[in-house]
Amino acid sequence: MLLRADMLRNQVLLFVLAVGLRALETQASGRGIRHLYQPPLITALVGDTRTVNCTFECAESERAFGKWERMTSNQSVDRISLICTALMSACTVTMEIKNLTLQHTDTYFCAVKPPDAAAETTGNGTRIIVYEKVVSVEEVVVGGEELELNCSATGFYPEEIAFTWTRGALHSAVQNNRVNHADGTFSAYSRLRFTPDPADNGATVGCHINHSSLSETLTRLTTLNVTYSPRSFNVTYSIDSKTPQPVEKAGIYAPEMSTLRLHCAFQSNPQSSVSWLIERNSAADFKSAHLVIDGVRVEDEGTYWCMANNSNGAGNSSVAVRVKPRVPSLPFIFIVVLTSLTVLVIIVTMVSSKSQDKRNPKAEKQEVVFSEVRFVMGTPQPKAHCQLPTDLGSGGSSRMNTVCPLVSLSSGPDRE
Repeated sequence: MLLRADMLRNQVLLFVLAVGLRALETQASGRGIRHLYQPPLITALVGDTRTVNCTFECAESERAFGKWERMTSNQSVDRISLICTALMSACTVTMEIKNLTLQHTDTYFCAVKPPDAAAETTGNGTRIIVYEKVVSVEEVVVGGEELELNCSATGFYPEEIAFTWTRGALHSAVQNNRVNHADGTFSAYSRLRFTPDPADNGATVGCHINHSSLSETLTRLTTLNVTYSPRSFNVTYSIDSKTPQPVEKAGIYAPEMSTLRLHCAFQSNPQSSVSWLIERNSAADFKSAHLVIDGVRVEDEGTYWCMANNSNGAGNSSVAVRVKPRVPSLPFIFIVVLTSLTVLVIIVTMVSSKSQDKRNPKAEKQEVVFSEVRFVMGTPQPKAHCQLPTDLGSGGSSRMNTVCPLVSLSSGPDRE
């Protein structure tokens, strides 16, 4: 009997103890932090201002301390002390960030603590993502090879998001993928694949993102830097100071002694080195897009090659050069003809004279000087004889002068 009474007494004590412990747990829970909440994601554009609220419940007339901290730096952003009353059972810790920059992108945690609590109560974190309205980048690609451009958005909520691509008037295949995260947020990726050609160099491809958390559309612009080997050659030439003109299929006909200028133009990316190579002389290599030939001669005829190359390859173009002999002017021709006729006349005259001399070899001139002839009345004088030279055509002696003495003529019968 006594044993039963002891057992009953012990059960009552255990019940009272259990009730007391439950009462203590209820009182402690009433004095703690309940229902702490902070938003999982906030997005903003550069330069915006964002206010983030962390709410929780606390016991009546309980003083609580709250703060915001960044995950990466573990730096306290804002710390306040507040009192929760019966009229304010839901308390709020507010964080405001002005003039947001890309460096503000981080996860922020709200932490609150009653004065007599041993530890803080921390929320699940708020991810703040700061976007630029327009992002511009440059993409170096190789012409003729397939290119893939990627555009992504991470940590957004709700799930619905839209990607659009712009690339002029061309339509290209777009692939979109979406990923769910454990914290309830999402990530999405969009890929654009196409094969650029040299005409796409400098073109801009845009990726545009629209989401309910964004006040404006986000745009990512990619400028294409398409590299390709030298192509689209265009060779022009000018003679003397005339206007440059394109080379015809027949080639170039340059007058002799003129000045010939050749210019080689083409397209390439990156910039190419260029030189001129003469086919007739493989050693002649001119390192310039411009080639000048002063005083064109017949020896300058041949095929000229414009050679260009860069890191993507090489290209060339050829042009045939022919030389036209220079035609003299009309006055010059007249002078030459007149001079030729004059020389011809002189030559004919000389030949004719020599022919005549050969036909009359003794027709050489002779000079005979006669003395004075006097008629004297009186005695006859001795006779004098004047003999003319007989050998008049000999080439061994000079011209001979023959002088006849005075011949006196008398009145007698003997008269010379």
